[in-house]
Amino acid sequence: MEIIRSFVVVSGLVSLLGGCASWGGVALGEKNVTRCFLAKNVSKMQGPTGVADTFVRGGKVYVITTFSWDDPEQEGGPHVMTYRWYTGDRLVFQGSMNVESSLPPLNVWSGIQASVLGVGKHQVKVYVDDAFAVSRDFVVLEQE
Repeated sequence: MEIIRSFVVVSGLVSLLGGCASWGGVALGEKNVTRCFLAKNVSKMQGPTGVADTFVRGGKVYVITTFSWDDPEQEGGPHVMTYRWYTGDRLVFQGSMNVESSLPPLNVWSGIQASVLGVGKHQVKVYVDDAFAVSRDFVVLEQE
């Protein structure tokens, strides 16, 4: 089972995803999400490409989330991002990573091989410091 490593991109002046944010001692959750979507590819240089909610079994699924906070001068500080990947109600995979955020916005992404989930309807749930932040539903097909 090959899982794609998670990556964190903290954007300064230019944000590929937009948004702005607040962490630090602030508990994050749904109210801090300014954007969340799924994509077929993500690179540090080009950002996300192939934005979709339908994927093929031989490909990859990435969830990209942007967080914002009230004080753009406040550093975000350390947080634990957790991604839970589901097929129906069954948890298929869970992964966590530590992130250190400086100034907003904070763009974070994680991915998984679609073959790990299999063909069907799926969901990814994103948590920050064990607080629910956002979820996205998607479908994996055998082929396009």
